[in-house]
Amino acid sequence: MNTYLDCIPCFQRRFAQAALISAKGQGNFETLSSADGNLVFLFKVKCPVIAGHAGLPLGSLALIHHVGGRPIRHARQGNHS
Repeated sequence: MNTYLDCIPCFQRRFAQAALISAKGQGNFETLSSADGNLVFLFKVKCPVIAGHAGLPLGSLALIHHVGGRPIRHARQGNHS
């Protein structure tokens, strides 16, 4: 699987120096949820594997704040299938 670590050094440097990274979409959560940094993820939980990883019900809208690869806050909204 490709991750931000597969990117060119210039991008990796900017990623590491960013005060906050906003990542929209389940794919970004899949590839960046263990990354170091201050990240905010916004996505719809579309599969059981990600639901388990995020700790949210399938179909939820997720807003997850990660610092250093660890979630520090979850906000959830009801099922919006």
